[in-house]
Amino acid sequence: MLSSMNRRSPLRALTFALLIVVTGCARESAVDTYMSDYGGSRANYERIADMTDCESLEAEYQSAAANNAVAEAGSDAESWTAGYMAAAEDRMEELDCPRR
Repeated sequence: MLSSMNRRSPLRALTFALLIVVTGCARESAVDTYMSDYGGSRANYERIADMTDCESLEAEYQSAAANNAVAEAGSDAESWTAGYMAAAEDRMEELDCPRR
């Protein structure tokens, strides 16, 4: 006979696996949205989505903002950098980073 701890183990493993799948799907959905709305590099959006350090995210945002400021109005570069700014800002909000 299985102890109650052993019976819960498969349930915990399944719960953990589902959490990983859901988190991965949410990440991909966000990346797809940024790609659709702004264009740019999928790899950049994925890298931003994987970041967990608030200071690094702030630096990412500032770099994208600086590039956005010098991009030609209406250009692809202006759109892409705006997307990277949005992705970094959204990720900082998800992580409850301090407001800049």
